Amino acid sequence: MPCLFGDAGGGGNCHALGDIDFQRKLFTVTGGQAGTKNGDVRVVPLFPAFKDFLKRLKKAVGGRPTASDLLIGIDSAKQALQTASAKAELPHFTHHSMRHYFVSNAIEAGIDFKTIAAWVGHKDGGLVVAKTYGHLRDTHSAEMAKLMKA
Repeated sequence: MPCLFGDAGGGGNCHALGDIDFQRKLFTVTGGQAGTKNGDVRVVPLFPAFKDFLKRLKKAVGGRPTASDLLIGIDSAKQALQTASAKAELPHFTHHSMRHYFVSNAIEAGIDFKTIAAWVGHKDGGLVVAKTYGHLRDTHSAEMAKLMKA
């Protein structure tokens, strides 16, 4: 993995450790040298599962990574997802699939559309999230209603 606490290998899209503020529990999405799709930099909460992943990653790599060391780049993430999907005999997944998975889980956890939109870099206050994923909230709501006692 060329971008795992190392070189981005030609300036790929990658996060540096300096983008992560463990004390404030935040990370900055810059898009690396390529930038984000909409050109904006955003600050997102450091979700517990992501924090745990980063700790395991640091431990697995060993040594003392510096703030300028980079995490996993998009190209190596694409390859990792392709390999994992093939080995598990699952359909092909992309980082965009993972983005959909993240948004779906956030909605099912009851997080409002506006907050989710900000996390994923949408500037519309949640309209695209609501249009694209709104049916999930209805389905989740119907399942939760079954839990209500008479």
